[in-house]
Amino acid sequence: MAIERVDYQAFDIKATGYAAYPAKATEKSPAIILAHAWRGLDDFVKEKAEMIASHGYVAFAADLYGGVEAKDDDEAFKLMSPLFVNRALLRKRFAAAFDLVKGMNRVDSNRVGAIGFCFGGAAVIELMRSGLDLKGIVSFHGVLGNQIGGLVASEEEVKTSKQCHALILHGDQDPLVTQQDIDGLKREFTQSAIDWQFHIFGNTVHAFTNPAVDNFKEGLCFDAKANKRSWKMMFDFFEEILK
Repeated sequence: MAIERVDYQAFDIKATGYAAYPAKATEKSPAIILAHAWRGLDDFVKEKAEMIASHGYVAFAADLYGGVEAKDDDEAFKLMSPLFVNRALLRKRFAAAFDLVKGMNRVDSNRVGAIGFCFGGAAVIELMRSGLDLKGIVSFHGVLGNQIGGLVASEEEVKTSKQCHALILHGDQDPLVTQQDIDGLKREFTQSAIDWQFHIFGNTVHAFTNPAVDNFKEGLCFDAKANKRSWKMMFDFFEEILK
């Protein structure tokens, strides 16, 4: 496996992404772009990029904050807030990573997907809504609604391509997502006529893929079963639509 840090212009900021890919690939490979959670492009996302690359994909962890990684939750909220509210800006920053990956020599530009965690789940849904030539998205415990912590997101035009596929992986007791959020997203996906799946894990809260999180009472906790099952579902999903 090869690892690279890639400097690029993410619309209004200078960003540094993290690329991992099979070093000895002789043909162009499908690619998966990763969107980080609210603290930024951290070791968790880099580790997941490397794991994805070990399965034969070009993996690229996008940088939505311009190289900044939050030290605590307060800083994370300040970094996330402008992008959560201004969905047009979020789309533009993330689309820059999409364009970069599609142009990589080792990437088959017709086979690009994206995944995201928590805030990154919202980011991949917005990327899909922007109408780019994206094959599919996977949201892991994503923020699925347009409100959180007093923030209200702007409503942008939904231009989802009918060629796109969506897989939403969600904890039944996630305190950051309401039933209204879930129902609204299902309606949107159905109206967009895309191929969508929604998998809900019982007795599971937010951040279930992150082993560093352990506070079930507060609604944020790693869950070994949901983590294992969700990754298997993701790889099966991309095996079907990208390979």
